[in-house]
Amino acid sequence: MTAGGVAGAGRVIVVTGCDEHHFHLAADTVASLRDLGPAGFDVGFVHVGPAELPAEIASAADRVARVDDADYRTRPRQGFALAYLGVKARLPEFFPGYDVYVWLDGDTWVQNVAGIATLVEAAKTGDIGAHLESDINYARTPHPDYRSISIYYSLFPELDAGSFNRYPMLNDGVFAATASSPLWAKWGGLLAAIRERDAARPNQFYSDQIPLHYLSVMGEVRATPVSSLNNWQLYTALPTFNLARGVLLSPFPPYDEINILHLAGVTKDSRFQVGPSGETATFRYRDVRALLGKAKVR
Repeated sequence: MTAGGVAGAGRVIVVTGCDEHHFHLAADTVASLRDLGPAGFDVGFVHVGPAELPAEIASAADRVARVDDADYRTRPRQGFALAYLGVKARLPEFFPGYDVYVWLDGDTWVQNVAGIATLVEAAKTGDIGAHLESDINYARTPHPDYRSISIYYSLFPELDAGSFNRYPMLNDGVFAATASSPLWAKWGGLLAAIRERDAARPNQFYSDQIPLHYLSVMGEVRATPVSSLNNWQLYTALPTFNLARGVLLSPFPPYDEINILHLAGVTKDSRFQVGPSGETATFRYRDVRALLGKAKVR
């Protein structure tokens, strides 16, 4: 793609991926990226599992990597297939030749190119650029959440997990790292070690975010934090609609424009009241785009 929003960063690829359970969401992710127009990056997709990739995703991706998940499917696992397979820690393996890798979970979408540019810049100043789940807009949501604490104890039973949870969670649903970052080897190595250690453990829960947080707290990787605008956790606070501008804004002053929206947890298909007359909609890209009455959000 031609240079634009991330000009001067070298070769950049923005990657998302999932299995067939989330194709309907990931289609929105890639559509939102394509609607930006030429923005200085390629779009990659990690196709997990045996199901056929929908044409709307295949046609929108510049590069597609296929990952077999038969071992995960045939054993009693919990958690996330991508974590068990180490997908996020293997982006340079799947898509060699790029200078910077940006990952977006398949339940995210982009409202503008500013979030991608911010992540790329953050990647160049640390081992990883990512959002720490600490923000004034999250004031009504406990962090860390109880689920994260329980997963920590499950994956690292030998640790005083409570002391680790004193540090803001590093959210790996959206992140960026350079090709030369030590992140890939350290994160991938830890995920592989956990997988091997717990291979015979029934119903083991797999997470890639908790091991990444562990590496950050231990000082094994250096994280450059980016604001919530670049990985908006929808479950923490609902955005404000600005119909005049046709964009979503943060709910509290100074009402900043949200760059990347993350439909984390139960918010993927939840419906919310979006108008004074009681009308409801999801915050999926296609629904917001239709609600704003435009061909694209921005």
